[in-house]
Amino acid sequence: FDTTENALRSKKVYALSSSEISSVSLSGKDGSFTVKKESLPSSDDENSPAATVWRLEKYEGFGEEKISSEKVSAWVNTISAVNVSAWTEQPYSGKKDDSLVAKLSLVAGGKDYSLQIVSEEKISETETKYLCESNQTPYRFYISAYAAGNVKKSLKDLAD
Repeated sequence: FDTTENALRSKKVYALSSSEISSVSLSGKDGSFTVKKESLPSSDDENSPAATVWRLEKYEGFGEEKISSEKVSAWVNTISAVNVSAWTEQPYSGKKDDSLVAKLSLVAGGKDYSLQIVSEEKISETETKYLCESNQTPYRFYISAYAAGNVKKSLKDLAD
């Protein structure tokens, strides 16, 4: 048996349906913001479903942006699941740390999910990995630069 424990372990931190997510907050070195999903009243046609839109709830460190509900929906879809590239044996600290690269908080089905990008580590000239922790697992883990880029959005990325 030539398989490591890390290879056998599930790579899933959480996997949510983006339709369940009602609120997303992101804070980082550039500032913070929160977007919330709202249902708009349906049209006169009783059979048509109510439309949902994302609204900017609060923000700090950014100019006032008019966000694109479509761009926020696409972003929420990409952050609705987090998979690790590798696990560490370091335990989850859960501490509030101002030196975090980013902190993502989701509310889905009335439950809170968090992902903290603790630090950035250069592996080589062209490769970076990010040490993370989540309230959904007792261990810290790494995610790829691509996955971290999906998390670390600014309001400009989500603007109309």
